[in-house]
Amino acid sequence: MTRTSVSSVSNKKARISSSINYAEASCQGSGEAAGTLSYEELQALDDFELANIVIFGNKSFRPLQHQACKAFVHKQDCFILMPTGGGKSLCYQVTVFQL
Repeated sequence: MTRTSVSSVSNKKARISSSINYAEASCQGSGEAAGTLSYEELQALDDFELANIVIFGNKSFRPLQHQACKAFVHKQDCFILMPTGGGKSLCYQVTVFQL
């Protein structure tokens, strides 16, 4: 295991931990668990989905955003045509966490 991969794994664990703490705080503050993800649900998310929820506060991707992010990271040629307000900026921003 390289130093970079160890750092990546520990960063992912830290993000999951902070997501859980945020979710727990939300539950305690409102008195209900609606809208929060369980630990198992957070573990099932890939890095893009986790960043989308934790950093950007979105509950899900818009159509084709997730596929565009995955194609970029897999170094596939991408041409993404989305309307104004379609979520192009998120595709650029969320992929930075994978580099």
